[in-house]
Amino acid sequence: MARNIKRRNIPTVRQEEILNAAAELFADKGYHGVSVDSIAKKAEISKGNLYWHFKSKQEIFHQLFEYLAGPLFEPLMQVMEDDLPPHDKLRALSRACFDTAESNPEVIRFGWQIAAQPELKEMFTSEYTEWMKPFIDRVAPIFAAAGEKNPEDIAKFFGLTLDAFMGMAVMMPEMFDKEATLAILDERFIQYGRREND
Repeated sequence: MARNIKRRNIPTVRQEEILNAAAELFADKGYHGVSVDSIAKKAEISKGNLYWHFKSKQEIFHQLFEYLAGPLFEPLMQVMEDDLPPHDKLRALSRACFDTAESNPEVIRFGWQIAAQPELKEMFTSEYTEWMKPFIDRVAPIFAAAGEKNPEDIAKFFGLTLDAFMGMAVMMPEMFDKEATLAILDERFIQYGRREND
């Protein structure tokens, strides 16, 4: 069973300060270019105090991804829990993606910065895959019911397509037309939701 997406381990004010400092440093210098000392200095706390909140730099990165990804994934998973016809659910999910991206542009920008750094790619991919699994687990059955032979692959492609358009909405807004994009998604993916009911 797929896990529900919730804001787990909601950070304290001090932890938020540490995570925000780490986010800025990771985006600027990369993972290996940042030390625990530099994070502590940026957050204006002692190294010992930092270790009281986080055991390691790797834990900081993991918690940072969760801290930033939560606001993006929670609205999407809420749509998946709503009692809607399959095609309406896919359409609502697509719109929620773009609305969420527009409401959290700094998170999208940070994700793009991190994903572009070779040294962080493996860690980012691992975290991203973990967060995407519940999405795929809920969307794949819609494609399976429509007769798709590889529903998980279609669900992954749908998720990656949404992710790419979310990035475009924030990073290249002059090239992004929300309604036109939704029309394309409707033609390419949401049709499966209608087919399930045929």
